[in-house]
Amino acid sequence: MRRLFSTAPRLVTTHMMKTVAVVTLNCPSKLNALSESLGAALGAAFASLDPRLVHAVVLTGAGAAFSAGGDFDFLRARAKAPPAANVATMVSFYKRFLLPLRRCPLPVVAAVNGAAVGAGACLASAADARVVVADAKVGWTFTSGVAIHPGMGATFYLPKLVGPSAAAALLLGGQLVTGARAAALGWGEEAVDAGACMERAVALAAQWAAAAPLAVRATATTLRAAADVGLDAALQREAEAQAACYAGADFVEGVESVAAKRRPTWTQY
Repeated sequence: MRRLFSTAPRLVTTHMMKTVAVVTLNCPSKLNALSESLGAALGAAFASLDPRLVHAVVLTGAGAAFSAGGDFDFLRARAKAPPAANVATMVSFYKRFLLPLRRCPLPVVAAVNGAAVGAGACLASAADARVVVADAKVGWTFTSGVAIHPGMGATFYLPKLVGPSAAAALLLGGQLVTGARAAALGWGEEAVDAGACMERAVALAAQWAAAAPLAVRATATTLRAAADVGLDAALQREAEAQAACYAGADFVEGVESVAAKRRPTWTQY
């Protein structure tokens, strides 16, 4: 493996496996929780990829998780900001993570090596395909965890991947499912044992990388262009709904209950 790019303080790392670049979220002590600084590092990592050398990308997480969701400090700050400011903040936050993948000229596979929860599941959903560990915890736990409307394209991408009925079940209840179940619903290309996840994701990316580069890149761009019609409006709607939730007592209770690993007590009806 040849080192291609690494941020300081190495929030995201990139290394090459022949013509496949493996981009890794590198905050394992926080289960790769998504923060503004991590989003900036992810954008820089994707921007650094040289299409003369890189023909496909694998996105994964260091340690035990792909990404366990939003950073707690970032979430707590939302309760202290006015709703109008939170709308702008959230649209910007979503795009920090979604646009590097959606605007990348190269096809992207997400190697979901462990838990992909909340915003982490949304990030994986923005890839062109997903290989997921069969017993990984996967879920869009916005409503059940931190008492907010789903965001970061959850209501936009998930119905496209699993269909409206399955998406409603996953988003309304906010329950965790296994990677095997998520793949069976259509969210993942395949579900594999933990030791095979990266191998299978790189193999899929290498298959794409072996095809004619200009044709592959044009096809990826066309598929995303069709899939992303209406994305901006969906992100704006999600941000407005989340901002309204941030102002409520249930949000504060949700964040603190998740942090303390206890059951929440909802008081807003």
